[in-house]
Amino acid sequence: MRTNARWWGILASFWTVLALGTLAAALAAEMAPPELGLSLLHVGEVKAGAVELRVSTNTPAQGFFSAGDRVIITLEAPRELYLTVLHVSDSGDVTIFYPDKEKAETAVAAGEKLVLFGPKSNAQLVAGKELSKGGTVAFVSPRQFSVALMRFFQGKQWMEISGTAERDLKLLKEKLEIICRDKGFNRIEIPIKAKSGKNLALGITKQGRALAKAKSTHRRVAGSRYQ
Repeated sequence: MRTNARWWGILASFWTVLALGTLAAALAAEMAPPELGLSLLHVGEVKAGAVELRVSTNTPAQGFFSAGDRVIITLEAPRELYLTVLHVSDSGDVTIFYPDKEKAETAVAAGEKLVLFGPKSNAQLVAGKELSKGGTVAFVSPRQFSVALMRFFQGKQWMEISGTAERDLKLLKEKLEIICRDKGFNRIEIPIKAKSGKNLALGITKQGRALAKAKSTHRRVAGSRYQ
């Protein structure tokens, strides 16, 4: 009897180890390497005739940002265009700054000034540590860009995609690859640089104001939209 019990114990341990190994392999298969998210920073080839977008930031007087600094991004469209702005961390995590849950379409009117995380926003964009590979880019196209990943808002105003979510990162990359084939496509780096010249990580922090009151920050004011 003791021998049988021992063998049953060995078999139970074997099947437990096998099941755990299978589960680990399945999880690993679903996880994407950081390179997939980072590859979004370089999607598409910019050619002559690319749609222009004027980009500026509230760079401090010393000419660079430091960890803890507030970051405001201003984008001006000389002509009607469609815009997507995203940030990628060194681990391949993606945050889409524009569009967001409150302003889901990507259209920007000719002559319009779009201020991201400006004074009237219900949140602040804050600089963090230096990045070795990550950064922030704007994708500009004459064609509407459909994010098609609405579930990632999950009650949040800005869409976030984990750097390990291979299926969803591939879907986002496919959407970007569609618009980069259009004549006029442009990809513009948004320079949020440290003193070393490296890009800085960016994080979103709430300012404590109610979201309901902050909805007014998305209305047009003298040709501008503030977020």
